Amino acid sequence: MRTIDTESASSIRERAGERAVKLQLEGIEKSFGLLAAVAGVDLDCYAGEVHAILGENGAGKSTLMKIVAGDLQPDAGHMWLDGETYRPASPKQAMRRGIGIVHQDHQLVSRFTVAENLFLGWDGADRVGGPRSLAEQASAIVDRYGFELDPTSTVRDLSVGEQQRVAILRALVRGVSVLILDEPTATLTPQEVEVLFGVMRNLATDGCAVLFITHKLCEVLAISARVTVLRAGVRVAELGAHECDERLLAREMLGRDVESPSKGDAPPRAVSEPILQASGVTVRDDRGSLAVDDVSFEVHSHEIVGIAGVAGNGQRELSEAVTGVRRVASGRVLVDGKEMTGEDAASYVRAGVGHIPEDRLTAGMILRESIANNSILKMLHVETDRSNLTRGPWLRRREIDRFARQLLVEGQVSTSDPKVKVANLSGGNIQRFLVARELRAASRLLVAVHPTRGLDVGAADRVWRILLRARDEGIAVLLISEDLDEVLSLSNRVLVLSAGRIAGELDNTGAPPSREHLGMLMGGVEQEALVGSAAALKGCGP
Repeated sequence: MRTIDTESASSIRERAGERAVKLQLEGIEKSFGLLAAVAGVDLDCYAGEVHAILGENGAGKSTLMKIVAGDLQPDAGHMWLDGETYRPASPKQAMRRGIGIVHQDHQLVSRFTVAENLFLGWDGADRVGGPRSLAEQASAIVDRYGFELDPTSTVRDLSVGEQQRVAILRALVRGVSVLILDEPTATLTPQEVEVLFGVMRNLATDGCAVLFITHKLCEVLAISARVTVLRAGVRVAELGAHECDERLLAREMLGRDVESPSKGDAPPRAVSEPILQASGVTVRDDRGSLAVDDVSFEVHSHEIVGIAGVAGNGQRELSEAVTGVRRVASGRVLVDGKEMTGEDAASYVRAGVGHIPEDRLTAGMILRESIANNSILKMLHVETDRSNLTRGPWLRRREIDRFARQLLVEGQVSTSDPKVKVANLSGGNIQRFLVARELRAASRLLVAVHPTRGLDVGAADRVWRILLRARDEGIAVLLISEDLDEVLSLSNRVLVLSAGRIAGELDNTGAPPSREHLGMLMGGVEQEALVGSAAALKGCGP
């Protein structure tokens, strides 16, 4: 193992008064059956530092952090907190010792409000006040940290990104001394990321130890003092962040160099009708509120159109409207010039539309079913595929298994057994399998919503190359993502969705638009207002 001690890490220790580490792990091991998820990992985290944990999907990062947070018990090894032996028997015990964690799956109570989730299970919560008092306290907390949330909203009605914000706030309000953040920025705008980083820096200044898991290497370099890299459950490096660059971090994670694909020059669009046309589309959410308001756009063959926006601004509802999952309240949707408004999802599949949904676990897969059964969920609606997979009313199991194995290879999934239940796959493997399946269905159009959320740099790289290959083969791609790096790296045009309306359309074939410009559009500033302000400033001379 290579260790680089850096000036930044040393200065942080000096500011902490050279006191003992806040959290120390030694020889931590954890296995699940024959799989060694964590194998003899050592880790020190000092009070007053942000310490990043990097690794591929399945490298053991989340398992290690769950052990620290009391969700799992280690098979071997020792832990110390503030110099005292530490081995929490439950998350509640860990919380009482000042350990807070924000999981990728949020672990919120869906039928409770935002305010109720913030205070649930917290000893310091107001036990006397009613719903109004809780909402007022929650509103003050939301304002303090700069997150846009309605404390009275029910969690099940929130988008994935909004739920993540609730989970982050829930940990912060408990006065943690060690805060573990597992992919916390996946659904935040650049401005919100800066707000979160400001919170992290303030916590570190106050003596908190922050453990930061992310797949965004640029964020590691921006906020972290030290980086611990895990590979296949083993710590392979501890690095000083200011001595690193993204290429080095990626190589340590994967054991090989990674060249991230560039969108390059898209093949020329044919002068013809677009593959997808949305005209004046208006959509309501599950509560009946207006989610998408009079949106119009086109996606042509040989192009990727990216839609950027803060979570909860109508992205999910729009993606469902142009794939037949959600009814359009008004407006029209056409695929290859054919009227699709009012058609169901199966009709869209027959029209050659693939859909990678926002929630892959509930909307994209049937977890209790096998890989084989999940592989044919869409294909039975495609006449050419159905003829190969069925004989009359009967399923041809041998052909289905063969088809599933092809998808497993194309998605580079860790198993080759089509009989394995999807629930037994990791999140990254489920996502790669889903992408491979939907690409098979997408002969004309692929609607990809957060296609790399939660994937490590290597897995994300493979998905990006799949999307670019689909574009080059003439498939129209609608990419909906809150990751600006992803949108700007892949898209030929960028549409910004704010409050259910398109706030601006930006060309991305030359110099990319500025992140500040995009962030302002995502925050609700209309493009015309930005142009007008720029013109006014330009006209102001001495």
